[in-house]
Amino acid sequence: MDLRTGLVVLVALTACDDDELERSPVEEDEEVILLPTYAVRGDEGWRGSVHGWVFEPEEGSLLRAATVEGLAAALGVDRDNEVFRERVRWFLVDNEGDKCLIVHHDGGKTEACSGDNGHAEADVVVADRPAEALRTLVIDEAGARDFEGELHLIPAEGLSVVSDIDDTIKITEVTDRDALVRNTFLRPFREAPGMAAIYGRWADEGAAFHYVSSSPWQLYPALRAFMDEVGFPAGTFHLKLFRLTDRSVFDLFAPGTETKPRIIERILDDFPQRTFVFVGDSGEVDPEVYGGLMRDHPGQVLHAYIRDVGGADEARMSSAFEGVPGEKWSLLDAAAPTVSDGCISRF
Repeated sequence: MDLRTGLVVLVALTACDDDELERSPVEEDEEVILLPTYAVRGDEGWRGSVHGWVFEPEEGSLLRAATVEGLAAALGVDRDNEVFRERVRWFLVDNEGDKCLIVHHDGGKTEACSGDNGHAEADVVVADRPAEALRTLVIDEAGARDFEGELHLIPAEGLSVVSDIDDTIKITEVTDRDALVRNTFLRPFREAPGMAAIYGRWADEGAAFHYVSSSPWQLYPALRAFMDEVGFPAGTFHLKLFRLTDRSVFDLFAPGTETKPRIIERILDDFPQRTFVFVGDSGEVDPEVYGGLMRDHPGQVLHAYIRDVGGADEARMSSAFEGVPGEKWSLLDAAAPTVSDGCISRF
């Protein structure tokens, strides 16, 4: 736990029994992943949310096997590729709706029930106590299944980094369809050169991190494993809902023109006294999204860094950051990024 930023609290979601609530319980063959969220200190204590994903793996299913075959053929890949089989299985799980989870916290229990997409969310308020003491939130009830996750306790003041993922901290090549498929489904994830070191330095200064991306939640397990292995700081994740049955695999990384600003706006509103740094790339709409937010929140956003992966010509960047002082945004060399210490020493 890093006490400078109040990280990290473990929270328990417990599958309810049939007689506890009218909703369906989580069955033995179903799983829950708790996704990292944050809490804000308020008058009543720490106010935050818990986000769970309920699903059945469907291992060994004939339908799943047929779908893997079809996807492999459509993408032109080897269905026996180990990375492909591991990545694609998260898109083929059976999302479980109308499942009841119980969030244990000071003062009682809160119900979180999943929708058709298998995602369940609930607001929680926990007592204003030292972060170490909040580990008592993990409650083990006899006969119940417990699922632990992270609730990041972020102080009212300090530095926060809002970061994109694809082509910002990992190489995806979103604008090249063939490369996107290879980098997403066939290859181990690769770090964007130098970015883990930059983020590690900011983390040493006490920064909190929010990873806001157009990547789908189905990539979270692989993304989290990659980021932990490479050494990116822990943080909250804000990805998008995606159903392969409804959309093409090539819609996976459609630009988050609508969703991204809304998510970041909420983070800014939740932490009005914190200073923010934005980090993204020039591959899609990060400059335009960040520029708009900086015009709306000129006092909160210290700087925007854009990793130059092409398309960052002067006309486009001037338009994206119109009205934003030139010293508040800059391009990062994709091969050898450097960040001035001055941009993080003033928070």
